Amino acid sequence: MFTKVRKSLSKPFISQLNYLIFEGMRFYPNSTSSNLIRQAVALFFLIGIFMSLPLWNLNREFPVVPLFSIFSTPHIFVNRFVLALLIFALTMTVLFENKRFIYLIYGCSTYLLTEDQIRWQPWVYIYLLTLFPYSYNTSEEQKSSYLRVLFIGIYIWSGIHKINPYFNDLIVESFAIDIFRLQNPQVLSQIKNIGTLIPIFEITSGVLLIFKSTRSIALYALITMHIFILLYLSPFVMNGNYIVYPWNILMVFSLLILFSKTAFSKQPNFLSFTKSNILVSILLFSLTTPILLYSNIWSNFTSFSLYSGNTSNMYLLSAKNIPHLTKYNILEEEIKKGEIIDLNLWSSKTLNVPIPPEKRIFNEIAKQLSKENENVVFITSRTPLWKRKILQTYVSESYKQKLQWINSLSPIYFNDSVYIKIDRKFKFSNPNHLIELND
Repeated sequence: MFTKVRKSLSKPFISQLNYLIFEGMRFYPNSTSSNLIRQAVALFFLIGIFMSLPLWNLNREFPVVPLFSIFSTPHIFVNRFVLALLIFALTMTVLFENKRFIYLIYGCSTYLLTEDQIRWQPWVYIYLLTLFPYSYNTSEEQKSSYLRVLFIGIYIWSGIHKINPYFNDLIVESFAIDIFRLQNPQVLSQIKNIGTLIPIFEITSGVLLIFKSTRSIALYALITMHIFILLYLSPFVMNGNYIVYPWNILMVFSLLILFSKTAFSKQPNFLSFTKSNILVSILLFSLTTPILLYSNIWSNFTSFSLYSGNTSNMYLLSAKNIPHLTKYNILEEEIKKGEIIDLNLWSSKTLNVPIPPEKRIFNEIAKQLSKENENVVFITSRTPLWKRKILQTYVSESYKQKLQWINSLSPIYFNDSVYIKIDRKFKFSNPNHLIELND
């Protein structure tokens, strides 16, 4: 055993990880590749719930957004009971292979997701899709085949959604500034142009996972991408959004289990999921519905739109200070009176998750908060309002004015009415309504 481990250390890093995983499986006679993924998904689902525990409770300050009006009246005891059942079912799924626990996970998750749409996070959706083949009798080969196709689809769709005018300006530029501390507008402009290759990289890597001759290249590329994301979110750089840490680690683990040479030597049939009509139906549903995002029929987080930059941010504009929300105030120097509350910052700080960027959710949040606060305005904006204020990455004054008018609210004044003044006034005549600034 130790001789084999010493030999593996001379191999590349990813090969070492792969070797240690499959060698470790020998200590568990009944373990299989797909069972390892089942256990890992349940474990990381548990970790995600505990990292965002306030999200799963009803006794909180941030608005709860139920799917149906019947849930408008909080049922705190029921909520806690169902949450406890979900935690129990996930724990049992880590320890035992029993489809009854999977049924319980789906039942509890359905109730909790109906109770509050803020819980419709991308990692929750992906975990539930990943657990599906364990809910009824399928072969090891069929489970692995389903998971491979699902993961390939996730990477391809994630890359496709990054092909939009906001990705370079928001995501790529932020990477360049946060990691390399770049400030020169010309240099940043060139880097943003290079950023156009990132969606192509992700789409191509997903496609390359399909073919035996290119699978190793894709494996290295995607694992490197996940490691980069983990480093970017670490305390050394961004120091935030840790809720996606478990999901990224799971993706690396699953890639090694599903797409390594060792895995394919044991399960060579790539399309065995087609033997099951249910698995085919779920894959068709999950991998075709993302196209509906472009018609605003399907949601961003259930379309695998991950770090695309093509989502809206929500803000509350108030002529008066709101004491318990002042800590989430932004653009202080630009505001002559009142404050702008970044609702996504509020959500991230208290629930440890972002607000799903859907109009129906924004509208419900605006409806609830307007009952508690008078004379407030709610705005959605593609570009975060703080971004241009902090980074100041403009090539020219005319470019700055153009971006400010399209994507920003600076400067803002509060008098009897609320309006923006850049080169002309823009009045909000309907207080307590949600205004889409640039969708």
